[in-house]
Amino acid sequence: MSASGEAVELSIKPVADSGALARQTGHCDIDGVLAARGSRTLAHRACERDIEVEHDLAQGLMLSTAAHLQNDGRERHMAGDMEQARHDYQEAIRRDTDGRDPSAVTAFARINLGLLHHEQGDQATAQQHLHWVLDHSSDDAVRGAAYHNLALVLLAQDDLDGALDAASKGHDLLRQALGASHGSVGASLNALGVIHAERDELPEAVDMLEAAVDTRTTALGRLHPATAASYTNLGVTLGRQGRWDDALLAHREALSIDQEVLGPEHATTAADHGHIGAALMELGRPSPARTRFEAALAILEPERPLDDPEVERLHAWLKDCDEADAVVASK
Repeated sequence: MSASGEAVELSIKPVADSGALARQTGHCDIDGVLAARGSRTLAHRACERDIEVEHDLAQGLMLSTAAHLQNDGRERHMAGDMEQARHDYQEAIRRDTDGRDPSAVTAFARINLGLLHHEQGDQATAQQHLHWVLDHSSDDAVRGAAYHNLALVLLAQDDLDGALDAASKGHDLLRQALGASHGSVGASLNALGVIHAERDELPEAVDMLEAAVDTRTTALGRLHPATAASYTNLGVTLGRQGRWDDALLAHREALSIDQEVLGPEHATTAADHGHIGAALMELGRPSPARTRFEAALAILEPERPLDDPEVERLHAWLKDCDEADAVVASK
């Protein structure tokens, strides 16, 4: 997000696991963007408002060198060059604080560093950077971004109470600072939905995820991976409620978007096929479910080893289809 990037692995939705929610990262709306293999065009489209805010603040502070390093780090972070991004962020902080009090540039760089460490599994260091921002910044948008990313760090540690508290604070601050229709507010609604779902608070989760779909559609348009990601999370949550017809509709909408934006051969598209197949199985429709599982395997098998967990799950689903068909044939 403007104050953060997006992890490739965490933004790819699980294949054929109807109970799995996508725990996406980032402050601006680039959930799914790097699932598109580092598409800078989509990343800029998702984050352009946040990036404008950062640039304006940096220019207003007249700290061009540090600001440029921070922005370069963002570019590299979104493109997946983590080590160079880390260097750029750290150098931006060094130059920004060389003989002066830290400015907003340091806050942005620390939020981004926090996200980078989170994506790489170093949650303790991520928390240190994010808490520094919360201790030193008074800007609502900056604090909202820090709270949002802190919620993701706590979620990764299964601290659901802490995650909900941080996500709620982040959402309130981002909405107040940026308005109800901003992409970052859509990201915060998506995070709140995932956290409520993980807490088994399913009605609240559905409300948040429906709002995330609406906000992301307004801010980013229907044809965006982040919008599709919220449809996926909504479908998973509806499935947990046993609302399989509604879940099927949500997963089909995610597939329609991802096929057009990411392409028919993308791993996220395969995940959508898997989710649809799982919903069809729950609805007692093994034949069309088989078609979906086979479509997912056609995408993944050429690129994955045979013992890949997603490939193995899909083959297990196909076995379930065979058993269901055998029961029907025996009657």
